[in-house]
Amino acid sequence: MPAVWTLFAGVYALVLVLGFFGTIYGLAQWQLDQPPYALWSFPATLLLIGSVYAAAMVGQRLGNEQTRELTAFLHHCLEQ
Repeated sequence: MPAVWTLFAGVYALVLVLGFFGTIYGLAQWQLDQPPYALWSFPATLLLIGSVYAAAMVGQRLGNEQTRELTAFLHHCLEQ
């Protein structure tokens, strides 16, 4: 299902962009001697990326049988 994998790619991109800008903002706060509360975006980004990765692995395990069937069908078609 391409829509599902596009969704995962979009979530990865969104989390990484938000984490990048949040970390940059936190570093700017730190340089200006303000409380760098935005630096929490860095560990939050790592946690969210790990969660998305874990969800992708669960999805791959759930679709393992279908993937094997599609691979067998492809190999059968290529042999002919």
